[in-house]
Amino acid sequence: MTRYTDRDCIAALIRVASLEREHGRDIGVHVHLNRTWTVPMVELAERLGVPCHPPDFSGEEYYELDHAPSAYGGGVRPALLKPPGTGHYTPEWWGPSAGLGPGAVPRKYFIYITSAVAGVLRGLLAEHKQ
Repeated sequence: MTRYTDRDCIAALIRVASLEREHGRDIGVHVHLNRTWTVPMVELAERLGVPCHPPDFSGEEYYELDHAPSAYGGGVRPALLKPPGTGHYTPEWWGPSAGLGPGAVPRKYFIYITSAVAGVLRGLLAEHKQ
């Protein structure tokens, strides 16, 4: 059985942000500090050209992983934060609902959905470059 973690979800958000940046969107990702996986995620973000931000950053837009403890034993969803600290928004590409509005899903499904979004963005880039 494969175990999915916050680290996997953050990596998926970094991949989406990287592809969105290739499409011209100025967006970063909040990487949690003081976790055993912080350094590898920051390194991944740097390799893919995605800025990492602390949670109080007030510059460009950025994604963070939002937790819904009551959903699916701790479901997650992406949150989009827009400057200057105007709150959490649901990204345009996030559609699943778990009865919690644009809701949380188990981490496994978060990875599947986010990977599909990355695939679509990658396909659009390939078509655009032809």
